[in-house]
Amino acid sequence: MRARQIINAAFALVACCLTISAQDQSQKDPLEQRFQEISGLLALDRPADAERKLKDLGLRANSSKFNLGKATISTYVFVSMLLITTYSQMGDLGSAERVANDRIEWAQNAYGPESRQQAGFIDLLAETYRIQGKYKEAEPLYKRSLSIKEAQNMATCLITHSTYTGLAEAYVAQKRPRDAEALLKPAIESCKEKSFALPDLLNVYSIALEEDQQPKQSADAEHLADSFTPPEPRFRQEDRDLLRARLAMTNGRADEAISLCKKWIAIMEVPDGPESDRRLMLPLSEGARILRRAGRDSEAAELTARLNQIRKKYNARF
Repeated sequence: MRARQIINAAFALVACCLTISAQDQSQKDPLEQRFQEISGLLALDRPADAERKLKDLGLRANSSKFNLGKATISTYVFVSMLLITTYSQMGDLGSAERVANDRIEWAQNAYGPESRQQAGFIDLLAETYRIQGKYKEAEPLYKRSLSIKEAQNMATCLITHSTYTGLAEAYVAQKRPRDAEALLKPAIESCKEKSFALPDLLNVYSIALEEDQQPKQSADAEHLADSFTPPEPRFRQEDRDLLRARLAMTNGRADEAISLCKKWIAIMEVPDGPESDRRLMLPLSEGARILRRAGRDSEAAELTARLNQIRKKYNARF
C-alpha cells in the first residue's frame, strides 16, 4: 500500500509507546550518544552490527528514554523497532522475524501481556509474515494486537488502521472475503473523518468485495478511495494492483502476480518531474519479494539492486 504496511506498523508502535513525561526536557539521557551510534549503523544498512552493539550496551534491562517532542519513548523499544524495520527493508525477513519474536517475549516480561509495547512488536511480526504470504501465521497475531489495543482503549485510526488492513488482507488471502468485509465496515465508519487512514481501508475493502463477487460495491469503494488526495488516484490503483499481486501469488498464480508488479514498474519508470524515480521503490520492493516467493532469485536480485540504488540516492531508509 502507498503508506507501506511495515512502516505504518513502525509508526503505530511509536504512537503506542509514547508517554507524556513530566521530566525536565533539558535533562540528557547518558546513553543518548550511543543510541545515535546505533541509529547511524541502521542508516548505513548495517542492522547486524547495530544489533550486536545494542546487545553489548545492555539496553535491554535499561530504563533509558529519549525525548520526542513533548514526550519520551523507551530507547530500547524505539531502536528495536528500527532494527526490525531495517531488516525487513533489506529483505532479511528471517532476522526480522527472529528479533520481533524476541522483543515480543521481552515486552511481555518487561511490561506485561496486555502492554501497548507488546502490541507494537506483535504488529511488526505480523507484517513480516504478511509480506511473505504467510497469512495463516499473521492472522492470530493481528487479532492479538487488536485485542490488546481495545483493552488499552487505544483502538484509534492512527494506531489500528494498518492492523485492520493487514488482518483483512489475511482473510481475503485465505478465501474469506466476508470476514474481511465484516471487519472493515465498522473500521471504515470509525475512521471516516480521518482521510489519512480511510483510503487504505477502502482499498482492501474493495478487493474483498471484488473477491466476494460484488463488482458494483467494489467499484464504489474504489471510487471513494480515489477521491482522497494526495496522492493522485493512480497511486490508489497501484496499491490495489500490488495487493492483487500478493493475493495472486498466494493462490499459485505467479505469472499474474509478476505481471502486475512489472506493469507498475513500467508505469513508474516514465519520468514525471523531479525525483519521480522515487515512485519506483514500492513496485520494485513488491516485485522482488514476489519473485523470491516464485523461486526466481536472480530476477529478484536485479530488482533489489535497482531498489537499493534509489534508496541510496535519496537516503531513503525508513
